[in-house]
Amino acid sequence: MQLKLFILLLGLSSLAHVAANAHGLRPIGAGHASLSIKRQEPQPGQTLYVNAPACDYFQCSVKFKTGDLVAVNWINAPRSGNVQVSLMTHNSEKLAHKLTTAPPKMPHKFCDSDEGFGVAVKGRTCGRVEFKMPSLVGTGNYTVRVNSLPPAPYQEEYTDVVLVKKTKDDIAFRLLTIRGVDGSIHTPTGKGYPSSLSKAD
Repeated sequence: MQLKLFILLLGLSSLAHVAANAHGLRPIGAGHASLSIKRQEPQPGQTLYVNAPACDYFQCSVKFKTGDLVAVNWINAPRSGNVQVSLMTHNSEKLAHKLTTAPPKMPHKFCDSDEGFGVAVKGRTCGRVEFKMPSLVGTGNYTVRVNSLPPAPYQEEYTDVVLVKKTKDDIAFRLLTIRGVDGSIHTPTGKGYPSSLSKAD
């Protein structure tokens, strides 16, 4: 009697499993793919990576108007040469403005190694420049490109889309000082930087 009951229960379980699969259902406890959409971007590694300006999800955009503070931050640039920071148009295929050059790295207290501003991460270097969006940049869609310069091997990386709205304000391009997490000030002058009053190309 117990054997017959066991066979009956086994048969009912099999029928339920078939019916569930026929309707596209999955058994309880089975693994399933996440439906959440994660931002699709390269992760910080041993190659150049730009983590600012950025927004929080895939295919989002960062908005600036003339005079807004812009921080460009990168990780793990090749150390044997400086980097070039530029604005690109036409899906990152056309150079709009060369903004500045900078050293490939700086003390961690002045930049973000992707674990928070000023937080040192073992095995990562970081660099950063800050400026106000200059009036020479017209209204439009851009991306920020950071690329390595000789003698370093060439690498380039791009940010999320940057939407710029030009206003009537007259703002020259000028690199700004950066305040570190300990209150100290980094002044962007010297090797690797152009004149602090240099305009973009």
